[in-house]
Parts: sequence; C-alpha cells; structure tokens
Amino acid sequence: MGWLRLAVLMLSVACGCAGVDCHVGETRCSEGGVEICNGSGRWAEVADCREVSVEQNAPWTCCALSAREDGTRALHACLPAGLCMEGER
Repeated sequence: MGWLRLAVLMLSVACGCAGVDCHVGETRCSEGGVEICNGSGRWAEVADCREVSVEQNAPWTCCALSAREDGTRALHACLPAGLCMEGER
C-alpha cells in the first residue's frame, strides 16, 4: 500500500496537480502588487504597484478597496500610498 501512496505523490508532482491555492476570483496583495486567483486556482499577478509608482512618479501600493459585511476584504488594487490605511494592505 505504501507504493501506491508514493506513486500518487509522484504523479501529482509530475503533472503539477498539487491542489488548489485559492478560490477563483479572489484578490490579494503580493510583495510588489496585486494578484488574482485564476481559473486553475493559482495566484497570478495582474498589477505591479512598483511599475505604477515609476509611471506616476509617486509611491503607489496595494490596498484593500472594500470590505464585505462579514469582515473579509473583497477587492485589492494599486492606489496612491497615502490613500491606503495601515492594516488594509
């Protein structure tokens, strides 16, 4: 039975089927920008706030735009750093 577990583990690693990281459509702040959960359940960068900062010649950062009634954040985006309250990133 141990060989079966090993075979399943090796197969999942070989095909990249390690599982789902997120729920499709979720957003979050990454180290340098904004990520969205794609249709495969993997995080993908959609905006690099560092690039926006260079283009705008001012500091921009990833912030939570709105909050749901249950207290979870609903959307993230690059905004001017002064508009982002601490703890909303």
